[in-house]
Amino acid sequence: MKMETYTLVTHDQKTPHFTDLVSNSKIFNKKYDEKTLLELPSWSDNSDYSGFNTLEQVIKKHNPIDDKDKSYICVVEDNQIWSSCSKKDGYDRVSSVDYDKCINNLNQTINGNIEVKGWNEDDADVLHGKIRFIKKNDKTYLYLVKNRGNHRFVMKKLANKGTSTKHLFKIKFHDISDKYLNEEYFKMNEGDSHLTDCQDRNSQTEKQRFSAGLTARKPHFVDLFNFLKENKLNYNGIMQVRGVEKSDNWLEISSIQYLNGGTSNGAFKKYGKDNIVHALETIKRNTKYTGEKVLMNSVLLSLASVYQSFTTDQSLFGIKPSEKEDYESSKSKKNYKPPFLVKELNKFFDDHIKWSCSDDNPYKNEEAFKFSNMAMTGKVKNMEFIFLNLLYSKLVSNHKKIRGNTKNMLSHGNKNVQHFLQKVNDPFLRKEANNIIG
Repeated sequence: MKMETYTLVTHDQKTPHFTDLVSNSKIFNKKYDEKTLLELPSWSDNSDYSGFNTLEQVIKKHNPIDDKDKSYICVVEDNQIWSSCSKKDGYDRVSSVDYDKCINNLNQTINGNIEVKGWNEDDADVLHGKIRFIKKNDKTYLYLVKNRGNHRFVMKKLANKGTSTKHLFKIKFHDISDKYLNEEYFKMNEGDSHLTDCQDRNSQTEKQRFSAGLTARKPHFVDLFNFLKENKLNYNGIMQVRGVEKSDNWLEISSIQYLNGGTSNGAFKKYGKDNIVHALETIKRNTKYTGEKVLMNSVLLSLASVYQSFTTDQSLFGIKPSEKEDYESSKSKKNYKPPFLVKELNKFFDDHIKWSCSDDNPYKNEEAFKFSNMAMTGKVKNMEFIFLNLLYSKLVSNHKKIRGNTKNMLSHGNKNVQHFLQKVNDPFLRKEANNIIG
């Protein structure tokens, strides 16, 4: 069985059959009009692909049954190249090309020579892509979808001042069996290869890796997406891209660092998923007072750390066996309970934030609470220290109030305090933290 009857779709078709696809050439042409192209330097292009088959020749020879796992190296015209765009629920950062970097690469010289390299085939790797199939009205349409090489594509176009270009591709064919002929499978399969390549390089951002990993259905990315969705938290507009209803006004988190390993790893494992949820709910309840639309990642983790240390039973913080026995007795059990119940800590934050942002606060203009004040800075990288410096005295006062005790029970002798203090690992900050607690 050979690929005898088919249509290889080029970017001349205005509406591709797959909703995630965009034309790399069309994106380039929007960036560089004729006037801009004329103003570019003149670069050389030393590529010669005359020894390779064309894409059309490879397709005609390909047997979808016997050759389904075979790879080919072939020459591809620029108008035959498509990309799965992350802005259309795809996986590729096709709209995030660093054009200045491409130009700088073309302007590099060889061994101190005056003449610039331009497009140098010896420096370029082949592009990678897969052939998608779709059957419509007894016709088979083929799409070459690039999953590696955005910058190389742009550099070649720049070196040729936007004229038609040829590119060397390593391609494979998707399985033509009917059960695989759907867009989600294609994106997942291609996205997996794209993500693997990106993880070997440092050029892809956190946002791009998340989008690619989600499209590839990597379990930890899917797990995190479900957590964000369940807790009505947006990241990089992903909820809108995925068509989640009523998500336009959700709080946006600035980063998923330490969260992107899924709910069994990273920050979830360190602080506990429940504590992260408690922290998130506290933030969401109070942004109506602070007016903030974006949540800094470090603020979420800071509050999760507070909930972990101050609402967790002391017996979980390494009580000695003899002390454990005392804990089991009803007489002394009260001594080992956490300083706050979750609902009490919730109320502390709610009351303080509401008051500080209200007109009842005579110093509102100077002292109105902002969650952003709890974020890590260039000078102070420890989240726990920032909290201690900002709110610990108020936390102590609140504890005295709800327990009806004038004595400070949140001193150095309290195991919950000790647990929190251990997280301040910088020696200088630890000394300052001890002074605050003292």
